[in-house]
Amino acid sequence: MVEQGGDLEARFIVRVKELFESYRIIREVLDNLPEGELTARMPRRIKEGEAITRVEAPRGELFYYVRSNGTDMPDRVKVRTPTIPNMASVLHLAIGHQLADVPMILAGIDPCFSCNDRSVRLKSAGGDDVWTWEKLRKYGIDYYND
Repeated sequence: MVEQGGDLEARFIVRVKELFESYRIIREVLDNLPEGELTARMPRRIKEGEAITRVEAPRGELFYYVRSNGTDMPDRVKVRTPTIPNMASVLHLAIGHQLADVPMILAGIDPCFSCNDRSVRLKSAGGDDVWTWEKLRKYGIDYYND
């Protein structure tokens, strides 16, 4: 689904078209679902190795990396949600707009804030530093007051 405008309205129209396409797909699946029980067996242990998968999610590319040591607990699981890279576009889209426009610009990328619940670690001349929300907020206030 594409629109030519590229603005917030165009992104909204694409989202609505995606909803109708999702409804169509759901109806098609339900109409063609075979009769009988729905069952799937999954092994409790995952064989040793690693796997990477990328899928197209509603907000963009969703990335999973899993490494297993052959037990029922993976060695490593890494998930990169599309909201993180999409946030960079907000910086570009917000240029030249009023502060009051920012919430709608942000809504236009359809962010998943729980996907971004992460800490921030900055490397500077003073060494590693973990920024709390309060420290990041103070930095922003100080930056714009200068």
